[in-house]
Amino acid sequence: MSIKNQKKQSSKILVVGATGKVGRQVLKNLIDLGETVRASSRNPQTANFPAAVEAVTFDLERPQTFTSALEGVNKVFLYANNGAIQDFANSAILSSVEHIVLLSSSSVISGDANNFLVQRHLAAEQAIIESGIPFTFLRPGAFSANTLLWRHQIIQANKVRFAYPLAETAPIHEFDIAAVAAKVLTTPGYEGQSPLLTGPESLTQHGQLELISDAIDKKLVFEELEPDEALASMSKNMPPAYANILLKVMKDRVGIPAKISSAVEEITGIPPKNFSTWAQENSMLFQ
Repeated sequence: MSIKNQKKQSSKILVVGATGKVGRQVLKNLIDLGETVRASSRNPQTANFPAAVEAVTFDLERPQTFTSALEGVNKVFLYANNGAIQDFANSAILSSVEHIVLLSSSSVISGDANNFLVQRHLAAEQAIIESGIPFTFLRPGAFSANTLLWRHQIIQANKVRFAYPLAETAPIHEFDIAAVAAKVLTTPGYEGQSPLLTGPESLTQHGQLELISDAIDKKLVFEELEPDEALASMSKNMPPAYANILLKVMKDRVGIPAKISSAVEEITGIPPKNFSTWAQENSMLFQ
């Protein structure tokens, strides 16, 4: 996969989910590049988008919002969810959308096909493929920001109580995902590609906690829980089915170094940020 240097065509880009961690950074990157951008949100009046950005109401679970949001749009940054993705694809066809960049997941490559999160991303990918609209599927692995699930434990007790401390991932900074998205949205030649996106290093959960400890200059302890204890704890803050999936993923990664992809640097020309950098940048969230 190489950097593309072809001349960019003028376009209007719809950023779906522009209030999210990735979507808001995609929006910023496109504005910085001088692109014409339309930002969408379920409630654009409260989204605090930049004044120069056109804001529209859009909800993947409300197909009646699709037509107006897509009017005059050439390209779309989209995320997968349980909404009316097939209806969206049909609306995109009618609106003559030329390129969809989907924030998918690396789980579609090697995940359990019975996992509802895998099914969600596969369904979104399939609907876009069947639409015939040129696409790029971004497939990140674990986000660095996933460790924010530990935030309250760290603030309250200087420790994390969780299962599988030796499970390994290659956490990716949300800014790197956004940088890739902005690049492929504004540079011809990435259509039909599905890059795996990872951070630059494989880290255990315990190793990630140590880097957060360094960032906040405070000793933190990883207290290993039995899986059933972790499930009970996690289910207080998320649906049990989702907690179960996360635990299974962690179990399967114990002692297995995560695959490292070079796609971020190949596409953007800049090496991905390591987890230590993310922890330093977000240290205030753990204090």
